[in-house]
Amino acid sequence: MVSMRACALSLILSALLLPYMAAVEQWRGSLEVTVDNDKARAGEALTLSLDAIRRGRSQTDAVRNRDAAIWLVPQRFVLFAQQSIAVEPERVDETTLRVTIPNDLPGGWYEMVIVMADDYGRLPGLAEALNDRDVRDQIQRQMIAVTNVTSGPQLYLHTERQRQVFSPGEEIRFMVSGRQAGGFAADVVLALYPRESQGRPMSIARGRIESADAAAQTVIFDYPASASAAIADGDYYLALIHDRQPVDRLPIRFISGERASGGARWAHTHPYGSNPGFDASPVIPERLESSRFLGIIEDSLTRIHNANLWVHFFTNSHPILGPKQALPHQDDPDLPPPAAHQRPSLTHSFYQLLMAEGVSLGITLGYGEDYSSEVYMPIPTEIDEHINVMARKYINGSLGSAWLPNFVAVYTDYYGHVDYSGGRELSDEQRDQIRQSVWESALSAAGIEGAEIPLNISFGRERDFDGEVS
Repeated sequence: MVSMRACALSLILSALLLPYMAAVEQWRGSLEVTVDNDKARAGEALTLSLDAIRRGRSQTDAVRNRDAAIWLVPQRFVLFAQQSIAVEPERVDETTLRVTIPNDLPGGWYEMVIVMADDYGRLPGLAEALNDRDVRDQIQRQMIAVTNVTSGPQLYLHTERQRQVFSPGEEIRFMVSGRQAGGFAADVVLALYPRESQGRPMSIARGRIESADAAAQTVIFDYPASASAAIADGDYYLALIHDRQPVDRLPIRFISGERASGGARWAHTHPYGSNPGFDASPVIPERLESSRFLGIIEDSLTRIHNANLWVHFFTNSHPILGPKQALPHQDDPDLPPPAAHQRPSLTHSFYQLLMAEGVSLGITLGYGEDYSSEVYMPIPTEIDEHINVMARKYINGSLGSAWLPNFVAVYTDYYGHVDYSGGRELSDEQRDQIRQSVWESALSAAGIEGAEIPLNISFGRERDFDGEVS
């Protein structure tokens, strides 16, 4: 009975999908989209020509009359807000769509993400499409500039490294960037107020920003540690006020660090295996919703382990700085200052998300992806030049994390022995000297003073040479 019911449902589904499948060819190749202009005014329409390319050849039949979904993803990164905007495409002909930019869309840069339906007519949502390898050939992205100029200068808030999670007691660097054709001068105030109430804003800085011409300018405001120490944990808006009117705001979070709890998530095999999972490309916020990022925090760290320490394996190729982002028409005076419209890397965004959820960050400075998941601290030989190569990778990993207040631990050796590959065996003295040198280099790069190797702590049950459990 169950089998017959399943067969009936399958037949019904097939009957429903047959008209669509008959209207489109099987998907072949990778989606290619040509937009008629990479700059538009709010309210203006753009024309998109669609094609699929396979082995250098056009597969136009694959895109004819195939449904599509389109989103505008702001280049300006905001961790605590849903930003992506779905826009409804209008069909012009079998392979051409038209999209109208919303009239109220703020000026700036937007990544237009185009997703084609699969052979069964299913259109995934943006987060699903970005995290599904099966539809990656049916996605195309195009950066466009949108103008929506109002009177007065275009003034925007941003932060160092696009951070939006902070700890009370740290020195915080805020920035204001502005631009206007013909130049401008503006007195501005930075204010902080809780997101969940309409309390009176607390002024935290004030200053003047000006430019004699159409060039964008940036002013830096350093908020001292002694002042931020008085801010209670919670969610706030950082507001930019000009002429007694708020002209911009960013949702931010203050959260105090906690000592590691009884559990920790050692990021081995889940989710990355022997690959560190680093992605230095600019983040699209919806990527953070996948099981590899937010899902890890909600399901693995919190629900399974009750842990607030994430230890990331294989941190030898850690991105240090954010991705370099050249934006189209970024020097045009009718567009906002580009410094305020940048994205951090996906990896650094994930680390911010960890901090926002009260999770500390530890990194292991091992080298795994070129060998196997068991190679945590390989030392190629006793040759100094080879050791220096590994030490530089470790320094890179420390520098990539040193700016995060939730960065609390550096590990260079898990098992108390060296995973050795190549050359003759090292003596105990050579091994100890190498460990000490790598440890000191890594901690110095991370800005940690003292550089003393910590106690040899075991995280498992080990047997001594007499066979007793220790």
